[in-house]
Amino acid sequence: MTLQKMTLRIGFGAAVFNIIGGIAYLAILSLMVSTATPMSDPGAPPLVAASVLMLIGPLGLIPMWAVIHLSTTDDRKVFSLISLIFVILFSAATSINRWVHLTVVRESLDLNITQGLDWFTPYGEHSIMYAIEMLAYGWFLGFALIAIAPVFNKKTTRLEGALFWAMLISGVLCLLGGIGELLESKSILILMMSMTGWALGLGLINILLAAWFNRLSRNRNA
Repeated sequence: MTLQKMTLRIGFGAAVFNIIGGIAYLAILSLMVSTATPMSDPGAPPLVAASVLMLIGPLGLIPMWAVIHLSTTDDRKVFSLISLIFVILFSAATSINRWVHLTVVRESLDLNITQGLDWFTPYGEHSIMYAIEMLAYGWFLGFALIAIAPVFNKKTTRLEGALFWAMLISGVLCLLGGIGELLESKSILILMMSMTGWALGLGLINILLAAWFNRLSRNRNA
């Protein structure tokens, strides 16, 4: 097996890992809705489970982006490299929020130390951690998706065309959320549009990338 085949298999496996993680996260959200679990309750088991899931998310996202970079033609590697750096920043920022939730916040709740804890909860109204999470999803992920889009603007296959538009549109929607936070906008429309980018958009991108890696692998075997 050549290194190239192994690289593509890692990319495909990472995409599948992300898809499974996305399905699991949707299941947790559905459970939270059905049980009326408040997002402001950091001790709620579904919210803890969500933080665990999001903490391990970079284990699939970073390898997948690395494989995209390695599979990109030399004339477009600058775009994939810039995007990979933003994905690493995105992963670091989201991990900080979830790590603090699973350690400091939960330990404080167990010890009944709640003074000032709102600043460090995942979704507190004035939470520093929530601001970091919005920096990740609204800023870093937005630029990562926009930067990677030109890699697929080759107009060679419909699949690559779909990836180009999915990444470009999702990136712009993510940035809308980040800009809305900077402008202190409370618009539900902006929030829903940005959530479409980082939730539905990223989910669709993972599915398309799994198909793309699989196609590249089959072409290598032909």
